[in-house]
Amino acid sequence: MSFTIIDNVLKNYSGMDEEVVIPEGVVEIGCAAFRDMLHAKAIRLPKTLKKIGSSVLSRGIFGRNYQLEKVIVPDLETWLNIDFDDESSNLLIVGKNLYVNDLLVTSVTIDNCEKIKKYAFAN
Repeated sequence: MSFTIIDNVLKNYSGMDEEVVIPEGVVEIGCAAFRDMLHAKAIRLPKTLKKIGSSVLSRGIFGRNYQLEKVIVPDLETWLNIDFDDESSNLLIVGKNLYVNDLLVTSVTIDNCEKIKKYAFAN
């Protein structure tokens, strides 16, 4: 697993891992960072992630990856606080399921939440 990270922005991933673990400290996933990620079935996002760029599909962050089945976050708060550029930047457009601490999310109850970022529940 190899990442190019500049100023805490993940610019590129290369590898053939089935599970890609984005390192803690990454605050943004840049456009086309995973354009060649064809084998990943799961991606694990860090608690530090704050932004994901637009166009998750063919020309965007995830390129041609259609095998992605799991998007894993450490907690629901992390997911709700990600700035998605637009609906197409939500990883669930490619990934089939959201997991919190490795547990499949089948329903959501939100208590004491002040704000949910746009597109958190797109798709």
